[in-house]
Amino acid sequence: MPVVVIVGVFLLKHYVSRKLDKATDGIVGSAREMVAKNKALFTEEYEVRGATEADWEKLDRDWYEAKTAEMEALGFRRVGGVGDIVSVTVEKATGMTTVIRQMVSGDGTTAGGIYHVPLAKLPSFMEGKRLLITEFESEFGDGTFLITGNTKESNLATSPPEVHNTKFSLDTPVAELLAAHEKEKANLLAAKGGQCVRIATAQDLEELHRRQQVVRAKFRKGIGYLDPEEVKRVALAGKKGEDEGFVDVITRSADKARKEEMGEE
Repeated sequence: MPVVVIVGVFLLKHYVSRKLDKATDGIVGSAREMVAKNKALFTEEYEVRGATEADWEKLDRDWYEAKTAEMEALGFRRVGGVGDIVSVTVEKATGMTTVIRQMVSGDGTTAGGIYHVPLAKLPSFMEGKRLLITEFESEFGDGTFLITGNTKESNLATSPPEVHNTKFSLDTPVAELLAAHEKEKANLLAAKGGQCVRIATAQDLEELHRRQQVVRAKFRKGIGYLDPEEVKRVALAGKKGEDEGFVDVITRSADKARKEEMGEE
């Protein structure tokens, strides 16, 4: 699920910021830590659990209920047997817990997800905002995916070629996100042919996310778990007059760390 990607981006920002004034060796060490964290996040294992009352402690439950009502007004429903879930993968890798509420469209071709990422401190490019995310996902018969969400500011990661992302600003209304998703879905279907995978049961939804997780994990493994260009994007995000020398160093350090992971250095 895309929550893994967003958490990964903010881990990158944490490591980039932490070493701003350190020597090059320290920056390479941070890049190695990024690789290790991404290996833990982007695993082929898809592990979730049901949410408990304790999981809501740091989350905006009123926001969840308001967005659920909006989604229901747009024809979405809870899939029978699917309660709110927590990504165990994210918990294990980061110690952070968020509750993911999953819904599905009337025809079963679009899944909707809402979740609050409860980071205590956001980087400067998200100052004054909260990570209240709404996303829509569809899977095509050829094994590719379309994801549309209010993640323009928060998702700076490089996506696998099989995942087509359409990103809007954090304050984009739910109805606008859905309209954009359905329009792009129709465009892709016209180009690809075939049809979307339909979700009818809780098992269908779980298997869709399991397949997507495998795609992301294989892509990350194939690039050494870290793309220097995404590290560069994170380093530059929200910065004014960022030191070009530092950006070059952090980008080259990321490349060194990923090559080490792939046995190329």
